[in-house]
Amino acid sequence: EKQNRQIISLLSAAIEYLQKLDIVVRKEVREGFIFDLRTDVHSSIQLWRETSAALVLDPKYKPNAIPRYEDAYKSFQRMSRKMTGYGPGVFPTYGELMGFEYTTGGYLGKPRVERIAAFDQYVRQWQEWLDPRDPASITSAYQRLKKIVDDMNTILSEADKTLSLQRDYIVEKGHRVSKSCRGGSYGYLQDRWARVDGDKNSGYRYSEYWGQAYGQFSDCDGEPICHNPRICMLSDGVTIQSLLKQATNDPGWGNVRAKVEFLEQVRVGLPEANSDLEGAKRALEAATHFAKAATDFRNSL
Repeated sequence: EKQNRQIISLLSAAIEYLQKLDIVVRKEVREGFIFDLRTDVHSSIQLWRETSAALVLDPKYKPNAIPRYEDAYKSFQRMSRKMTGYGPGVFPTYGELMGFEYTTGGYLGKPRVERIAAFDQYVRQWQEWLDPRDPASITSAYQRLKKIVDDMNTILSEADKTLSLQRDYIVEKGHRVSKSCRGGSYGYLQDRWARVDGDKNSGYRYSEYWGQAYGQFSDCDGEPICHNPRICMLSDGVTIQSLLKQATNDPGWGNVRAKVEFLEQVRVGLPEANSDLEGAKRALEAATHFAKAATDFRNSL
C-alpha cells in the first residue's frame, strides 16, 4: 500500500495536465482506450480493493485472498501492456495499473527482478512517448501544433502587411458597357474592383465596386462618340495608364474573394489552435516531469 501510494502520488501531480493530452490524442494520435477496456480496468481494481478490505477485517481470509490477488495481478499485467498501444492519453490509468501490479506482485512473492523489469518497461515507454523522433510522441505532437500556430500567425501578419500597402484589386478588367445606336453601339469600358477591409484583429471583409469609366468607343452612323460626358470621361487626375498600373500591382492574390475567406478561416481558427497548443505544452511539461519522477522512483526500488 505504501509503495502504491508513492506511485499514485507521483501520478496525481501530473494527471490534471496529462488529461489535456486528450486534445493531442484526438487530433494527433487516436482516441482514448475503448469503453470495455476502461470497464475491465475499474473492475479489476475494485476486486483488488475488496480483497484488501476483507484482509483488513479478517487476516484469516488470506488463503482465499491469494487466488483473488493472482487473478487481479494477471489482469493488471494484461491490461497495462495492452494500453501501450493507445498512445500517451491513457498514461494516468497505465501508471495506476503499474502501481497495483508492483504492489500485488510483492504481496504474492513474485520475483523482484520480474517486477522491476516490468516497471523498467513502463519508464522506457515514457521515454519513447517523449522522443521527438517518433511522430506519435507527445513532443512531436507539440512541435506539430506549434508549427501550425506559427504558420497561422505568419499568414495573418503577412496579409496585414500586404493590405497596409494595397487594399484594392481589379477582379474584372475592361468590362464593356454599351448602348445601341443607329448603325452600331457606343459606350465605355469599366473595371470591377474588389476591396479588402479589416485585419487579423477585427476580421477581413470583402466588397466590390465599379471603377472609373474609360476607353469610350462608338461605331454609330453619324452619331457622336459620347452622349453623356459624365459616363464617357475619366475623373480629374485619373488616367488609363494609372488604372493599368494598378491592375498589374497584384501581390499574388489571384482570387481575392477566396483569399479573404481563407484569411478569415485562419483568423477564426487561431484561438482554438492556441488552446490546443497550450494543452499540448502543459502535457509535454507534465510528461517530462513525470518521466523523471518515474525514473527516480524506479531507481529507488
